Amino acid sequence: YLKKCSLEENMKRGGLIKRFRKNKEGEELKGKEAIIEILFKPGLSVNGIEGGYYGEGTMTIIPHEVKANLDIRIPPFQSRSYVIQKYSEFFDKNFPMIEYEFEKGGYEPAKIPFSHPLAQISYRLYKEFKKEVMVLPLLAGSAPFSLFQQKLKIPFIVAGMGHSGRAHAPLEYAVIKADNKQVG
Repeated sequence: YLKKCSLEENMKRGGLIKRFRKNKEGEELKGKEAIIEILFKPGLSVNGIEGGYYGEGTMTIIPHEVKANLDIRIPPFQSRSYVIQKYSEFFDKNFPMIEYEFEKGGYEPAKIPFSHPLAQISYRLYKEFKKEVMVLPLLAGSAPFSLFQQKLKIPFIVAGMGHSGRAHAPLEYAVIKADNKQVG
């Protein structure tokens, strides 16, 4: 059901985002600017925030501590250590009152070229099922794909069609057992 329109319009339609951040002039990013921001720059996601008063009734206090769990998407052509260094410099300069730490481990970025046989098979499958295809050079998300590619030497691709074709979307699910009459 992918319509022939821009990347940002398709992402909004699919419920992945509500709006893009604004540029220095205060205008929402569009076109090339939006694609560069989404796919080729590190992205910071807030996974959870904890702090403040959670008891019954209201309380007029300022929490003495607030915790947040964040993750950083690292695009190819940048390393985990480089991105962590840049975020550390940003936090130190702009938020000297906060304490932060980066977890040990994490993972490096990964990608395969569109010419790779796995990508070509996936593309042909979409076409065989008469599905519109939006081929993106990168995934605007973070996952341990590099563990497959770098550690196990196994190529990896993200693809899917149907209800669960957009990982981490609202109402995400996985089919454990399916009746063939319902699949397709």
